[in-house]
Amino acid sequence: MGSGARGVYLTIAQTLKEEIDSGVIKRGEALTSESLLCERFGVARETVRRALAELERERVIVTIPGKGRFVGGGQVRPADVAEALRSELRSGTYAAGDRFISEAELIKRFGIGRYAARQALAALETEQLIAVRPGEGRFVL
Repeated sequence: MGSGARGVYLTIAQTLKEEIDSGVIKRGEALTSESLLCERFGVARETVRRALAELERERVIVTIPGKGRFVGGGQVRPADVAEALRSELRSGTYAAGDRFISEAELIKRFGIGRYAARQALAALETEQLIAVRPGEGRFVL
């Protein structure tokens, strides 16, 4: 699978990336469960999680809390993006007063369009989780 245990997760990530690039796994499609990936590659769950974290870091996939992991560039709904961001806010990823993720960063991270990014951010603004400071950006309340 790779040279040494430390590189196994990178080999898994690369294999999945190649399957996405070749169309075996389609954009917008849900990824196979962690347990099935463990079986397929013959590795422990932590190894699969590291591979998936690498793909998420590279913005190849996106995690939608309560729904699963999806290949970026597909039809990710603004409501799903808003839910992912709510989850980050609840988990303590951001503290009150922190600058919040920008529209451009959302577009890259989730593989969505500007309109979808604006809808997701508007939902968080309506819920008074974030606020816009004109000329400065969005901040966590």
